[in-house]
Amino acid sequence: MQKGFEFVQVGRAIVRDPDFVNKLQTEEINATDCDHCNRCVAEMANKGLVCTANTKGLKTKEYKL
Repeated sequence: MQKGFEFVQVGRAIVRDPDFVNKLQTEEINATDCDHCNRCVAEMANKGLVCTANTKGLKTKEYKL
């Protein structure tokens, strides 16, 4: 980890919590609570890109496709 990364996948984590990267930077959290269920992807055509498993009351942002 000390050598860094060429690529980091955070797409679903940001759909789950739009403040994910900021929370990592401030060390408020150290991992996402996204369970990679892919329901957000399955619902893209109906609702746009939004976390459908948001049970923690996180603020959400709809991403229109």
